[in-house]
Amino acid sequence: MKEPDRQTENTEKLNIPTEDRTENSSDLSDITLREIKIPSDLEKNSEASDERRRTEERRKRLELRAKEDERRRSDKDRRREADKRKKELEERKIAFAGKKEEEKLPFDIKTIFLAFLQHWKGMLFLITLILVAAFYSGKLFGKKIYESETIIQFKPSIKLKGDAAEGTALITNLNIVKTPINLEQTRLVLGLSCSIQELGASCDVRIQKNTTLMSISTSWGKPDVAAKIATTLRDIFIENHHKSRQFEAGKQLKDIQTRLEDVSRQLKKADDLLQTFTIDNKIIDLDKEAQWFLEQLISLENMYEQAQIEERTIKLQTENLKSIMEDLKKKIAEESASFGRMDNIGDLNIKAQRLRDSIHEDKQYRSGITELAQKEHEYKTAQKLFEKKLIPEAELEKAKNSYLRQKALASDTEQIKKWKSELEKLNDIVIPNKGESAPSAPLLRDLMLRSFNLELEKVAVSDKVLHLESAKNKVKTKLDNIPVLQRQFSALSREVQAKEIEKKKLEEELVSVMSAYKSTTPDYKIISDAQIPTIPVKSNAKMIVIAVSMIGVSFVVILFLFIEIINTTIRSPGEFSAKFSLKLLEAFPLHRNKGEIFPGEYESVFVEKFRKVTNMIRHHRKERGLRMLVFSAHEQEGKTFCTMNIAACLGRSDERVLVIDGMIREGKTELEAGSYCEFEDREPMGLGEYLSYKAVDATEAIYPTRLPGVSCMPRIGTAVIPELLASNRMKDMLSELSSKFSLILIDAPAALSFVDTEILARNCDCAIMVLKAGKTSSEDAKKAIEPLLKSSVPIIGVLLNQVQPLFMYCK
Repeated sequence: MKEPDRQTENTEKLNIPTEDRTENSSDLSDITLREIKIPSDLEKNSEASDERRRTEERRKRLELRAKEDERRRSDKDRRREADKRKKELEERKIAFAGKKEEEKLPFDIKTIFLAFLQHWKGMLFLITLILVAAFYSGKLFGKKIYESETIIQFKPSIKLKGDAAEGTALITNLNIVKTPINLEQTRLVLGLSCSIQELGASCDVRIQKNTTLMSISTSWGKPDVAAKIATTLRDIFIENHHKSRQFEAGKQLKDIQTRLEDVSRQLKKADDLLQTFTIDNKIIDLDKEAQWFLEQLISLENMYEQAQIEERTIKLQTENLKSIMEDLKKKIAEESASFGRMDNIGDLNIKAQRLRDSIHEDKQYRSGITELAQKEHEYKTAQKLFEKKLIPEAELEKAKNSYLRQKALASDTEQIKKWKSELEKLNDIVIPNKGESAPSAPLLRDLMLRSFNLELEKVAVSDKVLHLESAKNKVKTKLDNIPVLQRQFSALSREVQAKEIEKKKLEEELVSVMSAYKSTTPDYKIISDAQIPTIPVKSNAKMIVIAVSMIGVSFVVILFLFIEIINTTIRSPGEFSAKFSLKLLEAFPLHRNKGEIFPGEYESVFVEKFRKVTNMIRHHRKERGLRMLVFSAHEQEGKTFCTMNIAACLGRSDERVLVIDGMIREGKTELEAGSYCEFEDREPMGLGEYLSYKAVDATEAIYPTRLPGVSCMPRIGTAVIPELLASNRMKDMLSELSSKFSLILIDAPAALSFVDTEILARNCDCAIMVLKAGKTSSEDAKKAIEPLLKSSVPIIGVLLNQVQPLFMYCK
């Protein structure tokens, strides 16, 4: 639908005349497909000649326009394809980056193991040498070991304070035998040249099970020295143990003597307190004293009850007498009213005097109250002034004393109040009332006298009750105090007894510790002495041989394993998968005979593997005119071998394949694609000649090969600058060849040696990497891949070449 527009645009760019643009497309296509022939009879005619020239020009313009349209369509398809490749590349970059972040081993265990086994000859040789060296080491450095043993029995005569149980003490002493001080003394006594650690390692101390027997054994290279070490260590241990016991006994002896003196002083002090308490409280027999106080308390309680009864009787009589007196007073009042006599003048004078005294007393009382209020006010004012520190303390005390003195004068005590009450009663008796002369008046006076006597008796009885109650309380207090005295007496007695018991124990302990301090008998008894052994118990020659052998073999194994682990070259398909996220298209085993490499008159042994590779390529990349780059990190990795085999397999599939040798610099490789070209009878030309304009057309540098369906643009030898690979001439050539060939394979130079590979990749649709097993390291491979990833060229996969047959199974 859009082709006419493109044709019009291309025509305008080529300056095609207007009349030519209006011709229909069928005429243009016919002119483009066939060569226009001019009749011979028109050549003589000038007009016919002009027409032929115009027709020829038109044909060329139409061809140019068709090529331009084709290129535009191709560019559009390529842009679409480039976007697709860019998307795939981003996915590959993400996968490639994610591969580094995976938590997995950076090597294949199976490959490491097989590579390790490949060194079996070298390892066998080294292990043989090590075994021989171990044998001679055991013979040279091996020593015979003799063992001598002495037995002693733990039998302590006296036990000191703080000593553990017999079994625990024996275990503790077992650990003391090989202390550094004992070993050092043994070494000095015997004059041994070994270290304390070596001497300790040669000695062994054991306890016979369920016994108090301890054995000290020594293993040494000389039998007599072994017996001497055991005997000397035993004697030094027993001697040091005895000294240690005496030193401990001496410390305990001094401590017990000090404690005994303290306890003796405390006992004397407690006994003195008990004697003083007995004398102060007059204690003879507390039980008898308690019985006597109890009887006295019972007697006093009986007397106290009788006195209370008398007091109640007198109180009752007094109340009855008061009742009778009240009745008589009423009767006397009635009798006085009947007689109606007047008070005599003497009585009136007495009453008048009594009234005057009462008035005077009342005035003095009010005057005292007023003065008391004034003194109180002065005292409070002095307090406030003293608080503000305006007057001294002496002024405050003076005001306080004045207030207290006036308060004492103005207030009646209880005794004064009682005396006033008695005075009022006497006034009533001395100054008779009107009924004094009544017939019943004498009887009233007798009763009043009797009442006065009863009051006196009441006072006497009350005093008696109070006296008896006080005596009873005193006796009761003494009786209640007896248990307290008993407790205090018992506490003092118990303290005295405890100190006496403690003193007795300390004296007994002092005797025991004194015996241990002065004792010369050790706690260990010798059961058997160490004898000089005649037969060795063991020899360390075998241990030396075994140790040297194990260390040497382990070193060899670890060494070869380490060498294989740090080997960064890719040796197997499994190792490639462990280190890269790229797809491994195929792995080819090691091949020696170059005559079998390329398919020709007979089938190659690798043809089936390359058929699988070509099928995978065509499965992922079906477009026609595909430009694929074949590269490697280093030279001589087999990329030309892989390129020619892929081309041969695709050529047999009825495809037109072009192989371009991308090496345009000086130098010669081991194998070149041009060696399979069938050159014609003309001057050979290649990519370098075309880019340097020695060849006008690209077809001049393309030659058929011995492989069916495969053409080749070889490397002839002309060296040109690599910048020409990025020129428009290179781009136009590839665009032109893409329309003529179904697949273009570019055999690129080594990616790490030249920048040519990165430049060629910019004009390619995809790439395949060739790695030589055991040569290319993973770091070099990654460095070779990175530029292609940056240039948006998708890498279809990797071909692993020259794989050892043993590693072909590591997948």
